[in-house]
Amino acid sequence: MCMLVCLSSCMCNVMATELVVDNVITQWNSVTQQVVRTLEIPNQIAIRVFSFVHLSQYKALQLAYKKRISHPEISAAYAAHYVLSELFPTQQSPIFDGAINKQVTPLKLSKSQNAEALYIGLTFAIRLLRQRTYDGSQSWADFHPAPVGAPTGEYQFTPNQTYVLYPQLAYTKGFVINSSKDFDIFGGPFKIPSKEYDLEYNQIATVGMQIHGTRHHLIRQLPNFGKQVQV
Repeated sequence: MCMLVCLSSCMCNVMATELVVDNVITQWNSVTQQVVRTLEIPNQIAIRVFSFVHLSQYKALQLAYKKRISHPEISAAYAAHYVLSELFPTQQSPIFDGAINKQVTPLKLSKSQNAEALYIGLTFAIRLLRQRTYDGSQSWADFHPAPVGAPTGEYQFTPNQTYVLYPQLAYTKGFVINSSKDFDIFGGPFKIPSKEYDLEYNQIATVGMQIHGTRHHLIRQLPNFGKQVQV
């Protein structure tokens, strides 16, 4: 699980100029990334934002292809624009409106084509945000860390840390799966050491180093956290 988090963090940090594929999906990923960096949103919350955006796009594309509209990618664009505008209204005019204008205007859609793409794009996005209005992420979690010097594996503050980072996320409803047990299709984390663990470790490190060419040491050491603290 630790490795998957590392990979998610790596992929969220891909610069727009490094994109292998340039399309509506990756463009809105870059827009989301821009907002996350500008507002200095921490990783724990940023991953949630990316989930809103891409899950809405995915469902919009599913419906758009099912209805066989002329430009299904525009439904995905409308989905991302709506989600981000709801989450970050102050960024709508300076960033989001300009981004979607570049995607929609050149196509010269008719009013009916545009209306259909918009409707499809917003159908799931609106429902998703409504469903997440109280999903546990907004509640206070009365969590108390272990005292300094507690056994390895028990959560405790690092030097100069004064508060717990988003403990409520542990009780938040998942976006796609309801339990970590549903994700555990391989019978639990790989044993350390093992060939399986080393294979996945090297794969994550290789991807990370391709994205962050100047951070080889960090990329190599971060997955090693799992060797020190197994949870």
